Amino acid sequence: MDLLTFRKLAAAFIAPPGLWITVLLLALFFLYRRNRKISSVLIWSTVFFLFFVSSALGEFFLVRPLENDYPPVSDHKLRTLRNDARKTAVVVLSGGVVRGFPGSEPGDVEIGEATLKRVFRGFTVYKSTGFPVLVSGGLEPGAEGIPLAEVMRETLLELGVSREDIIVERSSRTTYENGVNSAAILSDIGFERMVLVTDAVHMRRAVGVFQGRDLDVVPCPSGYLFEQSPELLDFLPNRDSLDDNLRALHEWAGLIYYGLRH
Repeated sequence: MDLLTFRKLAAAFIAPPGLWITVLLLALFFLYRRNRKISSVLIWSTVFFLFFVSSALGEFFLVRPLENDYPPVSDHKLRTLRNDARKTAVVVLSGGVVRGFPGSEPGDVEIGEATLKRVFRGFTVYKSTGFPVLVSGGLEPGAEGIPLAEVMRETLLELGVSREDIIVERSSRTTYENGVNSAAILSDIGFERMVLVTDAVHMRRAVGVFQGRDLDVVPCPSGYLFEQSPELLDFLPNRDSLDDNLRALHEWAGLIYYGLRH
């Protein structure tokens, strides 16, 4: 078992939603041992945390800080970059694909929602600037078939991007590897700057792994999650907030892990 597979296995039990199962099992254990005080603390802590991460309150503290530092890139900014003489590429990070969907053949894939948003934003930057596009993403742990970057390339070709303007980095499995491998490719062929495209909530971690690699990084986020003016009902438990906050928790955990290891 490699390190990445082990990390994902461990995360299944120490990160939500697996964390809640672990805590509730502990609560049952202490209840069985007739330690009602610890059991009650664990149960009520889980109830509070579930409410927090499934409401707009959680988004305010978890999602908003990640996205606020990276406003959308304006057309004026893109025109300024286009008129600059420095050799620049657009780098689009993968965000997952769907494999093994109903009716599919072995090896068939469908581009994931997050990846599609990133690819389309990369396409709009390409249309505005003419910069070549590097797509980055390999196979997920345990997956077989087409690397994510190949799926992204095919989508860009369908959108009308010239094949000669697409660079493929197909070996990365993590955000850290995205940064190492993509920066190495661009540096080797003389690029000095990159327009980095990924989800706004993912941008802080992505920028962190690209900085210090001899390339100027221009963050170009897509797919914002936080709503600046939530409605009253959004502060009640709801599925959208739960999805957004779980993504944010994944990013905070990744930032801590990368900060300690790299």
